[in-house]
Amino acid sequence: MSQTHSQSDRLAVDIRDLWFSYDTTPVLRDVNLAISPGEKVCMVGPNGGGKTTLVKLILGLLRPTQGQVRILGGPPATKRKRIGYAPQHAVFDPKFPVSVTDVVRMGRLGHTGVIGPYRRDDKIEAAAALEAVGLSDLSKRPFSDLSGGQRQRVLIARAIASNPELLLMDEPTANLDIGVETEFHHLLERLSEKLTLVMVSHDVGFVSQLVDKVVCVHGSVAVHPTAELTGELMNDLYGHDIMLVRHDHNCQDHSHPTERHDG
Repeated sequence: MSQTHSQSDRLAVDIRDLWFSYDTTPVLRDVNLAISPGEKVCMVGPNGGGKTTLVKLILGLLRPTQGQVRILGGPPATKRKRIGYAPQHAVFDPKFPVSVTDVVRMGRLGHTGVIGPYRRDDKIEAAAALEAVGLSDLSKRPFSDLSGGQRQRVLIARAIASNPELLLMDEPTANLDIGVETEFHHLLERLSEKLTLVMVSHDVGFVSQLVDKVVCVHGSVAVHPTAELTGELMNDLYGHDIMLVRHDHNCQDHSHPTERHDG
């Protein structure tokens, strides 16, 4: 095995010299990105900047026009069973009687190699995933009855029910119920003990407290430690002023100035 592949095999995500175009229009240019196992990463950028495309490339749903994508030591298409994905929204018919447990067990599909009823292992893993996100008491509730934040946690449970090594989450804080930020923080900390986490989020003010580094995507990609995040950097990225609010800031305590973060 070459030294390059040996180094790549030790990375959760290894993207080198990547270009991607739809037709002849470049969306991503000269992207290099390395994410180590166990890292917590937030991916930010303006709409149309290429975040969704980059996620699809990591998931193996798209192939680069040029360059290389290796996930967990191999091509993304060969590693899908080791990747979990939690979308921002679930597409479902609210009239369809699907329970919380039913949704989570869907994460086991394609992992057992068996067609038919769920096996005992599937049920155990689904129950453990629900417990991990703190929703065991809602296991029999209709999915349509849940709040937005609860649905988001169910989708995370579905993603981790397959015991992935890499978990991608799209806007996981967008639907959080008021007052559960600390609980969600603890959830991500527990997950990061076993997984590599990649989150797509605009809520940098909150997410920056949770992650090791931020990947800024705007055609090209730049990686910053969270300590480097500033209002000027976010303004350069999004192209306009953004008020970013510290989630740990007491709005009634005027002794501390408001920081500029993404909120």
